[in-house]
Amino acid sequence: MSEPSQLIARFHLSAAQHQRFLEHIITPAKQYADFVDWLATGQFYGKETPGIEEKILNNAPHGTSVQHWLTELVDTCRYGPLINQYDEATGEWTLTVVDFSESYDNFVDALNVLRQISAFKDLPEPDYIVIMDNWFSATGFANTTAIIEATPGASRFVEQAPEDFQRWTAEKYAIMAEMEIEED
Repeated sequence: MSEPSQLIARFHLSAAQHQRFLEHIITPAKQYADFVDWLATGQFYGKETPGIEEKILNNAPHGTSVQHWLTELVDTCRYGPLINQYDEATGEWTLTVVDFSESYDNFVDALNVLRQISAFKDLPEPDYIVIMDNWFSATGFANTTAIIEATPGASRFVEQAPEDFQRWTAEKYAIMAEMEIEED
């Protein structure tokens, strides 16, 4: 049995824009043409089925608020710690889920919702959404399934996250490892 992938994301935006994003009604995943190319590189069950990419994109959540999606994510988190925190002092929103999913359907769901933050970003630094395998195996970014860079007004798949984001992820890893120990 394989282990679920981990989801980790960091975004910089003002408190007002963060609130607007939470109230935002999610739009369909098919608005992002690069999802099809990304899915073509993935290894998932049913990949050889004709039209599978379109089916996955059409099934991604839309028509509901980001806050509703986040509430469902938190409520359905079965194992391990989860961080969903906005820091007003730094303007940083952190979302990390240790036992996220093994399903590309869920990957598309999360990536679609989270990359829509680019329309609300009012701070210039690029931010990242990462789905990676075996976070706690210390392989770091060697086994990433997806990395999306979000900037004000745009988002795109990238091959690698910058060193400062990787260091930040290591810091979150330490916090999550402590939370994991406390839960045992």
